[in-house]
Amino acid sequence: LRGEQCFLLKINAFYARAERFSDPEAVMVAPITGVSGFEVFSGTIGHERSITDAVKFRLEARMFQADDKVYVRDGDPVTDSFTITGGLVARFK
Repeated sequence: LRGEQCFLLKINAFYARAERFSDPEAVMVAPITGVSGFEVFSGTIGHERSITDAVKFRLEARMFQADDKVYVRDGDPVTDSFTITGGLVARFK
């Protein structure tokens, strides 16, 4: 890799994640919408940027999707949810 590309990779990180949660008998979780048993899929993409050696900024977008209405938006049950979060991560020596 050229020097510019190495520098770019040292200060930036990109990631993606997919998850599936299945609790058809509602043994572990009882949704606030009253659905009895459900299956949920979520996907996440994110970017992490090093500000200094000890501080990183992280931005993440996450989409949730379910067959049943297990989420709440504006007071109404819905089948999907979307969040964007950001944060600072600090390492103390």
